[in-house]
Amino acid sequence: MKTHIVAEGSIAKSPNGKGKTALIDLTSSNARIEEILQLFVKEDRAPMSGSVTLRAKAEIPPGHRRFLEKVKLRGSFGIGAGIFSKPSTQEGVNKLSAGARGEKDPADPETVLTDLAGQTTDQISAATLDNAASIPSAVGTPP
Repeated sequence: MKTHIVAEGSIAKSPNGKGKTALIDLTSSNARIEEILQLFVKEDRAPMSGSVTLRAKAEIPPGHRRFLEKVKLRGSFGIGAGIFSKPSTQEGVNKLSAGARGEKDPADPETVLTDLAGQTTDQISAATLDNAASIPSAVGTPP
């Protein structure tokens, strides 16, 4: 593994007095997105690879619910030089970039790297993502 994440926090009695809650600050300046995603996906291969920086606050309350159902994660991240693992997804990004360069239906568009940035809020299983994508030669604003 190439990913190093610094975690600092506390474990204390929950506000309701039942059990303990962990509050953890997470930071990394040069992690690998595929290594982080592998913790949360069921597939053998993560859906994307590339470098990632992140800063997040995790709250893990007591209880018997599954980890991904109870953990609350709030933070921001940036993915640099990302490549999608699924060929059809990467091909779509490549064609979008080629079209933005004025190439009409290129037979073999070059592989482009994607930069993403965003924020996560609340539960991981129902995270909302406010993102901005940068695809070479494509200019515009996200919806």
